[in-house]
Amino acid sequence: MRFSRTHGKLKTHHTIQGSLHRFYRRGKENDNDYTIAQVHETIQRLQDEHGINPAKSKIVNFEFGVNITLPPGQDAQVFQKYLVSAHTKAFEKLNPKRPAVGYIAEFNEFSIKIYDKGYHAQTGATDQLRVEIKVNRTRWLDQFGFKKGADLFLTDLLNQDNIKILGDILLLKVRSLILTPREVDMKKLSPKQRLTFYECRDARSWEEWTSKQRERKREQLARIFKKLNQPDPVDVLARLVTEKWQELTTTPAQVLEIRKPRQKVSISTLIVGGIRDILSILKIHESFFTQALSYLVYQPRGIPLSNSPPLPTCVGVRRWIDERCNSPPLSKR
Repeated sequence: MRFSRTHGKLKTHHTIQGSLHRFYRRGKENDNDYTIAQVHETIQRLQDEHGINPAKSKIVNFEFGVNITLPPGQDAQVFQKYLVSAHTKAFEKLNPKRPAVGYIAEFNEFSIKIYDKGYHAQTGATDQLRVEIKVNRTRWLDQFGFKKGADLFLTDLLNQDNIKILGDILLLKVRSLILTPREVDMKKLSPKQRLTFYECRDARSWEEWTSKQRERKREQLARIFKKLNQPDPVDVLARLVTEKWQELTTTPAQVLEIRKPRQKVSISTLIVGGIRDILSILKIHESFFTQALSYLVYQPRGIPLSNSPPLPTCVGVRRWIDERCNSPPLSKR
């Protein structure tokens, strides 16, 4: 995590760049699970250790995603080569000099990155895939009802409604992907289906087709996978992403509350606290005080006494007011 300060003409700007996940792990690699409760702990640490106010820390851009484990027998290096396009945008290599790193589809306001996380983190894992979205401009989230027309702050990342929206966006973008295996049994396909399959493997086709043509080709591609008796890679990826997102974001709501700094105790707070303590003592020793202080009667305002207090034996005239404020006739005892 990098902290920087820039002095402007009118005010000083403080900027934070880096990975919350790696900051949480004290600089270690971010290849493991990172739950929303741990995100909360990280933001709390930023507040406690560095004096950062999360409610006033504006987010300019950020990335979110999941590390998933592919089904048995699937290799991340092979799976990432299935990527053709994201809707109409072709996938390109993250680093042309290091093609094994992964692929990215870049749009104006966001990007989709999918890469071999084990290779990237140098952990030796061959079945771990990272699926990630980078938000270049937070206003892009307005269309999804994230926080329409308002700036985004660190505390917004702890809002359960926002977390659900991010998960929905991630799944939506995964569903927009086109993935085709590199090796299939072409003998099972008709000549027309083979042609369709080869067309679908070309990212330029998805860019040039109209929306109706893309929809029709998706349906044809689904029928091809069914005939090949193998699952659609997009369905596999979407299921794994959904399960992992739910696993990482399911937590009690009270965990996602930022602890406020301790406030000074006022005299009135001390008095109220003292009275509360006295009442608790009275409750504990109720039987003792009832006998010793039988003259003490506590009754909340507006609630009538259920029974009139016992009267001593006396001679004379006494008038009682009943609970309905009706005066009974005079009587002698």
